[in-house]
Amino acid sequence: MKHHALRYVRALSLMLIGTGFSTVEALDIRDLEILAASGACTSCNLIRADLSGADLAGSDLNKVSLIGANLTKANLKGANLNWAVLRMATLRGSDLSNGRLIRVNLRNADLTGANLSGTDLFGAYLRDSNLTGANLQNANMTGVILTGAVFCGTIMPDGTTNNSDC
Repeated sequence: MKHHALRYVRALSLMLIGTGFSTVEALDIRDLEILAASGACTSCNLIRADLSGADLAGSDLNKVSLIGANLTKANLKGANLNWAVLRMATLRGSDLSNGRLIRVNLRNADLTGANLSGTDLFGAYLRDSNLTGANLQNANMTGVILTGAVFCGTIMPDGTTNNSDC
């Protein structure tokens, strides 16, 4: 994990500890500290974590729970999010390019303006997600569930633009 992101995540964990934020309702502070220290956190509980703007490029987040998390403008380029749960997460303007998101759950996620180019989304669940302005060029979409997903200005894997929901 990059130095500034490490500082950011540590400050966030200290802030949450100081407010008595319930780990039952949200994230596990120890898991957040593991992520800050190592740049990896497999099978971690980061529910509702605010990681907006964090540099998590190349991080191993396999099977992580990021339900309702804020990852706005986060750098997740090349990250491993296989089997992760990002239901209702906000990923507006995030860079997920060349990532591994096999079997990821992105139901009701906000991916507005997200870069998913070259990402492996094999078997991903994107039901009711917002893909407005997202870039899916060269993404592997084999077996992806897109029922109810919103497409407007969305660059599809073949480079065409889908405006079906504008």
